[in-house]
Amino acid sequence: MLRSPPASRDRDKVISDNNVAKCKDCEVVINELLAFVANKVDTLAELGLIQICLSAYSYDDIEFARQTVYKLLAPQKRITRRKEGSEKNSLQEIIKLIKEFEPDCLPVFVAKDLNKLRQLLLMASM
Repeated sequence: MLRSPPASRDRDKVISDNNVAKCKDCEVVINELLAFVANKVDTLAELGLIQICLSAYSYDDIEFARQTVYKLLAPQKRITRRKEGSEKNSLQEIIKLIKEFEPDCLPVFVAKDLNKLRQLLLMASM
């Protein structure tokens, strides 16, 4: 007999909103860029982290990640619109917010497309 996963049995405990799943005890965010930055922010120099992300992600990916981070980590702050070409500043903001946040309270950032994450990890190890 097949059983449904716990999340589908207890739908009232899980809230999903545009790649963000929340339950009573945790918050899981599906975003490759944020997963990479959150896991490498303590081991890579900021400039190296920014260069890797600039070479691997589009303006839209970076802007979506920035808006997601602000929504989750600094909802009281106003998000200003960025023009194309300001990806470096957006990545600096993402890194700053992740570094400032208490690690135990930080949402769990996960990657859906592991192939993209694998390429980033190879770039980071070079």
